[in-house]
Amino acid sequence: MASSALRARGVPVLRHPGQGDPEPPEILHLDLNARGDLFRDGFLALENVTDADDLATIRSLVAPWLDGGSHLRRGARARDLGGGPNAPIHEVTNLTRLEPRLLQTRFFRRAVQTTRALYGPSARLMFDHVISKPPRNGKATAWHQDCAYGHSLTFSARRLHWWLPLQDAAVENGCMQFVRGSHSGPVLPHRRIAPGAHSRTVSAPFDQSRVVACPLPAGGATIHLPKTLHYTGPNETDAERLAWIVQVGVRSRLPMLL
Repeated sequence: MASSALRARGVPVLRHPGQGDPEPPEILHLDLNARGDLFRDGFLALENVTDADDLATIRSLVAPWLDGGSHLRRGARARDLGGGPNAPIHEVTNLTRLEPRLLQTRFFRRAVQTTRALYGPSARLMFDHVISKPPRNGKATAWHQDCAYGHSLTFSARRLHWWLPLQDAAVENGCMQFVRGSHSGPVLPHRRIAPGAHSRTVSAPFDQSRVVACPLPAGGATIHLPKTLHYTGPNETDAERLAWIVQVGVRSRLPMLL
Protein backbone atom coordinates (compact mmCIF):
# COMPACT_ATOMS: atom_id res chain seq x y z
CA MET A 1 0.00 0.00 0.00
CA ALA A 2 1.43 3.35 -0.93
CA SER A 3 1.80 5.79 1.95
CA SER A 4 3.36 8.89 0.42
CA ALA A 5 1.88 12.14 1.62
CA LEU A 6 0.05 14.36 -0.80
CA ARG A 7 1.30 17.91 -0.65
CA ALA A 8 -1.25 20.61 -1.44
CA ARG A 9 -0.47 22.87 -4.34
CA GLY A 10 -0.48 26.46 -3.22
CA VAL A 11 -1.17 28.01 0.15
CA PRO A 12 -4.68 29.07 1.21
CA VAL A 13 -5.15 32.79 0.62
CA LEU A 14 -7.69 35.09 2.25
CA ARG A 15 -10.00 36.99 -0.07
CA HIS A 16 -11.97 39.90 1.31
CA PRO A 17 -15.40 40.47 -0.31
CA GLY A 18 -16.65 43.95 -0.95
CA GLN A 19 -18.24 46.23 1.62
CA GLY A 20 -21.70 45.11 2.66
CA ASP A 21 -21.22 41.51 1.54
CA PRO A 22 -23.44 39.35 3.80
CA GLU A 23 -20.89 36.52 3.93
CA PRO A 24 -18.16 36.41 6.60
CA PRO A 25 -15.14 38.47 5.53
CA GLU A 26 -12.86 35.57 4.72
CA ILE A 27 -12.79 32.80 2.15
CA LEU A 28 -10.34 30.04 1.37
CA HIS A 29 -9.19 30.53 -2.20
CA LEU A 30 -8.29 27.39 -4.16
CA ASP A 31 -6.16 28.22 -7.17
CA LEU A 32 -6.68 26.49 -10.51
CA ASN A 33 -4.04 23.88 -9.75
CA ALA A 34 -5.69 22.95 -6.48
CA ARG A 35 -9.13 22.74 -8.10
CA GLY A 36 -7.68 20.59 -10.85
CA ASP A 37 -6.12 18.26 -8.30
CA LEU A 38 -9.42 17.96 -6.41
CA PHE A 39 -11.50 16.96 -9.43
CA ARG A 40 -8.77 14.83 -11.01
CA ASP A 41 -7.82 12.87 -7.89
CA GLY A 42 -11.09 13.09 -5.94
CA PHE A 43 -9.44 14.64 -2.88
CA LEU A 44 -7.22 17.47 -1.73
CA ALA A 45 -5.03 17.98 1.34
CA LEU A 46 -4.50 21.55 2.56
CA GLU A 47 -2.44 23.06 5.33
CA ASN A 48 -3.34 26.28 7.18
CA VAL A 49 -7.09 25.95 6.70
CA THR A 50 -7.60 27.32 10.20
CA ASP A 51 -5.56 28.35 13.23
CA ALA A 52 -4.80 27.11 16.73
CA ASP A 53 -7.35 29.38 18.41
CA ASP A 54 -10.12 28.11 16.14
CA LEU A 55 -9.13 24.49 16.80
CA ALA A 56 -9.21 25.15 20.54
CA THR A 57 -12.68 26.67 20.21
CA ILE A 58 -13.97 23.72 18.19
CA ARG A 59 -12.53 21.23 20.67
CA SER A 60 -14.13 23.06 23.61
CA LEU A 61 -17.52 23.06 21.87
CA VAL A 62 -17.28 19.39 20.88
CA ALA A 63 -15.97 17.95 24.15
CA PRO A 64 -19.18 18.11 26.26
CA TRP A 65 -21.05 15.89 23.80
CA LEU A 66 -18.53 13.11 23.30
CA ASP A 67 -19.73 10.88 26.14
CA GLY A 68 -22.75 9.93 24.01
CA GLY A 69 -25.18 10.19 26.92
CA SER A 70 -28.93 10.57 26.89
CA HIS A 71 -28.55 14.36 26.66
CA LEU A 72 -28.18 14.04 22.87
CA ARG A 73 -31.25 15.41 21.06
CA ARG A 74 -32.44 17.24 17.92
CA GLY A 75 -31.34 14.44 15.59
CA ALA A 76 -27.88 14.07 17.11
CA ARG A 77 -26.91 10.48 17.67
CA ALA A 78 -24.04 8.57 19.24
CA ARG A 79 -22.74 5.42 17.56
CA ASP A 80 -19.81 3.04 17.70
CA LEU A 81 -18.20 2.70 14.28
CA GLY A 82 -15.67 0.07 15.30
CA GLY A 83 -18.02 -2.90 15.28
CA GLY A 84 -17.40 -3.99 18.86
CA PRO A 85 -16.57 -2.81 22.40
CA ASN A 86 -12.95 -3.95 22.19
CA ALA A 87 -12.17 -1.65 19.25
CA PRO A 88 -14.14 1.56 19.78
CA ILE A 89 -14.54 4.35 17.28
CA HIS A 90 -16.94 6.90 18.75
CA GLU A 91 -19.18 9.04 16.54
CA VAL A 92 -21.65 11.82 17.34
CA THR A 93 -23.75 12.98 14.38
CA ASN A 94 -25.38 16.35 13.63
CA LEU A 95 -23.41 18.09 16.37
CA THR A 96 -24.14 21.54 14.93
CA ARG A 97 -27.79 21.07 15.90
CA LEU A 98 -26.71 20.76 19.52
CA GLU A 99 -23.96 23.35 19.42
CA PRO A 100 -24.78 26.05 16.84
CA ARG A 101 -21.70 28.04 17.84
CA LEU A 102 -19.76 25.61 15.68
CA LEU A 103 -21.35 27.34 12.69
CA GLN A 104 -19.47 30.53 13.57
CA THR A 105 -16.01 28.96 13.61
CA ARG A 106 -13.46 30.00 11.02
CA PHE A 107 -13.15 26.45 9.71
CA PHE A 108 -16.88 26.08 9.13
CA ARG A 109 -17.24 29.45 7.42
CA ARG A 110 -14.32 28.67 5.14
CA ALA A 111 -15.71 25.23 4.30
CA VAL A 112 -19.07 26.70 3.31
CA GLN A 113 -17.69 29.60 1.31
CA THR A 114 -15.12 27.50 -0.51
CA THR A 115 -17.82 25.01 -1.48
CA ARG A 116 -20.03 27.86 -2.69
CA ALA A 117 -17.17 29.14 -4.82
CA LEU A 118 -17.20 25.78 -6.63
CA TYR A 119 -20.89 24.87 -6.64
CA GLY A 120 -22.78 28.14 -6.26
CA PRO A 121 -24.37 30.19 -3.47
CA SER A 122 -27.02 27.61 -2.60
CA ALA A 123 -24.44 25.23 -1.12
CA ARG A 124 -25.22 24.57 2.53
CA LEU A 125 -24.49 22.25 5.40
CA MET A 126 -25.88 18.80 4.68
CA PHE A 127 -24.39 16.72 7.49
CA ASP A 128 -21.71 16.88 10.14
CA HIS A 129 -20.25 14.47 12.65
CA VAL A 130 -17.38 14.10 15.07
CA ILE A 131 -15.30 10.92 15.22
CA SER A 132 -13.06 10.04 18.15
CA LYS A 133 -10.51 7.23 18.14
CA PRO A 134 -9.36 6.62 21.71
CA PRO A 135 -5.69 5.94 22.43
CA ARG A 136 -4.57 2.53 21.15
CA ASN A 137 -8.08 1.79 19.87
CA GLY A 138 -6.84 -0.95 17.55
CA LYS A 139 -9.48 -0.46 14.87
CA ALA A 140 -9.48 1.23 11.47
CA THR A 141 -12.35 3.06 9.83
CA ALA A 142 -12.92 0.65 6.96
CA TRP A 143 -12.49 1.56 3.29
CA HIS A 144 -15.73 3.06 2.03
CA GLN A 145 -17.40 5.66 -0.18
CA ASP A 146 -19.61 8.13 1.68
CA CYS A 147 -22.35 7.94 -0.95
CA ALA A 148 -22.80 4.24 -0.09
CA TYR A 149 -24.72 5.48 2.96
CA GLY A 150 -27.31 7.24 0.77
CA HIS A 151 -29.57 6.41 -2.16
CA SER A 152 -27.73 6.69 -5.47
CA LEU A 153 -30.64 8.58 -7.09
CA THR A 154 -30.97 11.23 -4.40
CA PHE A 155 -27.49 11.60 -2.87
CA SER A 156 -26.23 14.87 -4.30
CA ALA A 157 -22.95 14.57 -6.18
CA ARG A 158 -22.36 18.33 -5.88
CA ARG A 159 -20.89 18.32 -2.41
CA LEU A 160 -17.53 18.51 -0.67
CA HIS A 161 -16.70 16.53 2.44
CA TRP A 162 -14.29 18.35 4.77
CA TRP A 163 -12.26 16.38 7.33
CA LEU A 164 -10.64 18.51 10.05
CA PRO A 165 -8.35 16.78 12.56
CA LEU A 166 -8.24 18.62 15.87
CA GLN A 167 -4.59 17.69 16.38
CA ASP A 168 -1.72 16.66 14.12
CA ALA A 169 -2.86 13.78 11.91
CA ALA A 170 -0.34 11.06 11.03
CA VAL A 171 -0.53 7.53 9.72
CA GLU A 172 0.08 6.35 13.29
CA ASN A 173 -3.06 7.97 14.70
CA GLY A 174 -5.35 7.58 11.69
CA CYS A 175 -4.89 10.30 9.10
CA MET A 176 -6.99 10.22 5.96
CA GLN A 177 -6.00 7.88 3.13
CA PHE A 178 -7.62 7.99 -0.30
CA VAL A 179 -7.65 5.97 -3.51
CA ARG A 180 -6.64 8.45 -6.18
CA GLY A 181 -9.19 8.66 -9.01
CA SER A 182 -11.75 6.36 -7.36
CA HIS A 183 -14.44 9.07 -7.63
CA SER A 184 -14.50 8.61 -11.41
CA GLY A 185 -15.61 4.99 -11.16
CA PRO A 186 -18.86 3.43 -9.94
CA VAL A 187 -20.26 3.25 -6.43
CA LEU A 188 -18.78 -0.06 -5.31
CA PRO A 189 -20.72 -2.80 -3.49
CA HIS A 190 -20.52 -2.35 0.29
CA ARG A 191 -21.30 -4.63 3.23
CA ARG A 192 -21.69 -4.00 6.95
CA ILE A 193 -18.48 -4.55 8.90
CA ALA A 194 -20.39 -6.74 11.38
CA PRO A 195 -24.01 -7.91 11.78
CA GLY A 196 -26.12 -4.99 12.92
CA ALA A 197 -23.27 -2.48 12.60
CA HIS A 198 -23.81 0.92 11.04
CA SER A 199 -20.38 1.07 9.41
CA ARG A 200 -19.88 -0.33 5.92
CA THR A 201 -16.89 -1.33 3.87
CA VAL A 202 -16.30 -2.09 0.22
CA SER A 203 -16.78 -5.72 -0.69
CA ALA A 204 -15.02 -5.47 -4.05
CA PRO A 205 -11.27 -5.25 -4.76
CA PHE A 206 -9.64 -1.95 -5.68
CA ASP A 207 -6.23 -0.80 -6.85
CA GLN A 208 -4.07 -0.62 -3.72
CA SER A 209 -1.24 1.01 -5.66
CA ARG A 210 -3.31 4.20 -5.95
CA VAL A 211 -3.65 4.72 -2.18
CA VAL A 212 -2.31 8.07 -0.91
CA ALA A 213 -1.94 8.87 2.79
CA CYS A 214 -2.42 12.51 3.81
CA PRO A 215 -0.73 13.34 7.12
CA LEU A 216 -1.41 16.92 8.19
CA PRO A 217 -0.30 19.35 10.86
CA ALA A 218 -2.97 20.73 13.17
CA GLY A 219 -4.91 23.38 11.27
CA GLY A 220 -4.86 21.44 8.02
CA ALA A 221 -7.82 19.60 6.49
CA THR A 222 -8.67 17.28 3.65
CA ILE A 223 -11.50 17.65 1.14
CA HIS A 224 -12.96 14.79 -0.85
CA LEU A 225 -15.82 14.03 -3.21
CA PRO A 226 -18.72 11.70 -2.31
CA LYS A 227 -17.48 8.76 -4.38
CA THR A 228 -13.84 8.97 -3.33
CA LEU A 229 -12.80 5.76 -1.60
CA HIS A 230 -11.16 6.52 1.75
CA TYR A 231 -10.01 5.06 5.05
CA THR A 232 -8.38 6.03 8.33
CA GLY A 233 -6.19 3.58 10.19
CA PRO A 234 -6.27 2.68 13.88
CA ASN A 235 -4.97 5.10 16.46
CA GLU A 236 -1.71 3.53 17.61
CA THR A 237 -0.68 6.47 19.80
CA ASP A 238 -1.26 7.35 23.46
CA ALA A 239 -3.47 10.35 22.68
CA GLU A 240 -7.02 10.62 21.37
CA ARG A 241 -7.46 11.27 17.65
CA LEU A 242 -10.41 13.58 17.14
CA ALA A 243 -11.83 14.86 13.84
CA TRP A 244 -14.82 17.00 12.84
CA ILE A 245 -16.30 16.20 9.44
CA VAL A 246 -18.53 18.66 7.60
CA GLN A 247 -20.40 17.87 4.37
CA VAL A 248 -21.44 20.93 2.37
CA GLY A 249 -23.32 20.72 -0.90
CA VAL A 250 -26.23 21.62 -3.15
CA ARG A 251 -29.54 19.82 -2.85
CA SER A 252 -31.35 18.86 -6.03
CA ARG A 253 -35.03 18.14 -6.64
CA LEU A 254 -34.14 15.97 -9.58
CA PRO A 255 -32.76 12.42 -9.38
CA MET A 256 -28.98 12.54 -9.52
CA LEU A 257 -27.35 9.28 -10.53
CA LEU A 258 -23.85 9.00 -9.11
